[in-house]
Amino acid sequence: PALATARILITAGRNDPICPAPLTQSLADYLEAQGSDLTLDWHDGGHEVRQNELAALQGFFNEMPALAG
Repeated sequence: PALATARILITAGRNDPICPAPLTQSLADYLEAQGSDLTLDWHDGGHEVRQNELAALQGFFNEMPALAG
């Protein structure tokens, strides 16, 4: 599958009224079933960006190989 080589980060709030946790989990389950390298980082808030999400994003990018160019 095309997603087998994809690295994906999802950050989400367990109390998100716009994208409820069960929908986020369903998306994560689907992406993992397709073989993606998925990181799912939850926080206890809603639909806002929290400090732990910024840290997860920084860690995600720090683990990426440098682009040749």
